[in-house]
Amino acid sequence: MTKIKGVFLRQKTYGIDWPGARYDINSHIEDYTRQLSRMGKELDIDVELTNPVYDQKGVEKLVTEEREAATDGLVIVVLGLETWNLANDIVENAKKPAVIYTPFCGFTKSFSELSRKKGVYFLSTLDFNSVRNGMKMIDSIHKLAQSRVLVLKGNKPEPIDSTVENLGTKVRTVAAERFIQEYRNISETEEVKEIARQYIEGAERVVEPTEQDVIKAAKTYVAARNLIRKYEADAITIDCLGLINSNLLDTTPCIALSKLSDEGVAAGCEADLDSTLTMLISHYLLGEPSFIGDPTVDTVRNTWINSHCTSPTKLSGPDGNSAPYNLRGYAHLDLGVSPQVFWPEGQEVTLAKYQRHKEMVIGSGKVIRNIDTPPSRMCITSVEVDVDGVNDMRDVERDVKDLHVLLIYGNHTKELETFCQLRGLEAINITGV
Repeated sequence: MTKIKGVFLRQKTYGIDWPGARYDINSHIEDYTRQLSRMGKELDIDVELTNPVYDQKGVEKLVTEEREAATDGLVIVVLGLETWNLANDIVENAKKPAVIYTPFCGFTKSFSELSRKKGVYFLSTLDFNSVRNGMKMIDSIHKLAQSRVLVLKGNKPEPIDSTVENLGTKVRTVAAERFIQEYRNISETEEVKEIARQYIEGAERVVEPTEQDVIKAAKTYVAARNLIRKYEADAITIDCLGLINSNLLDTTPCIALSKLSDEGVAAGCEADLDSTLTMLISHYLLGEPSFIGDPTVDTVRNTWINSHCTSPTKLSGPDGNSAPYNLRGYAHLDLGVSPQVFWPEGQEVTLAKYQRHKEMVIGSGKVIRNIDTPPSRMCITSVEVDVDGVNDMRDVERDVKDLHVLLIYGNHTKELETFCQLRGLEAINITGV
């Protein structure tokens, strides 16, 4: 469970300076204490509250305790114009993600520099409930550090474990052929046939695939799920193209990755770790899946197109309804099953990509249309987006350092930017490029 320490910074005496001698400091601390406890219960976060801190001696005691404590972050409530130096000292020395809240107890110059520091999520507002977002971010940071991504690629005989810099996420790399072995061991069980039946009956149309094709696709889901359990992982990405190009796989795992995403499991194709980590961030922070896609642009319409064969159908999260979809064959070869998912036109979306272990590209826009295949013969699900504030979509390639960008349902640019600041990542907003 994520552990957060709540800290109240107050003055011993209040006079003419904000918030003034008429400010009922004790009743406000009591109210904020109740609200923090409530938020902790709602978010399943262990919130520990300290006695109010008045001076440098109290800060030193707190920092010493935090160096030894297993807490994952701080909520610092600043309740006095004269306490900003204490808040800054805590951030500098505790070295933990800090949500700083103040109910207008400071001039802009009091907190301007501190509010922009990495490792800080700053809130100057009368809306104390906004602290909840910061607590959710600390919770996401903790969960990322506790998670493991299973990467199926290469041919090393034994699993290789590593850790992602800056996120702390564990990575377990296992030979890609392990997926083939698991897939071939799965028979045509009642569960497999039921999964296939549900996909066929739920589709608007079944175009290329036969019933047997869909059964094969359902087996890839069971195989992926089994390997996630076997290797104690929370997310998965598969070198699917490598297996198909080597003639080792007679179908595609597109349905497997789509279904796992619908269930709240980050599942990426092509052994793309950065994209899968972006999915994991979206899952923990936003409660939504994301659609990994190959990006291209329409230079006449100046639009962005995300195109791939693995879109989730439950675009707003596991508890939401499925978007309309067709069942199609894999876009480029005569095999496999891919869901052609129709994203709602006019829907606000977020473009995001965690990359290079240090940054995230972020943008926003609206869905214009779903491009059918053929005639384009891009990937099966092709979503065209009018991206906000970009004069020439080709320029975005300067920020996107690799193939694949993730499309997320809804405009979440603010949440992702503040998450990046709190985690110490660079947020690259493509708006205005």
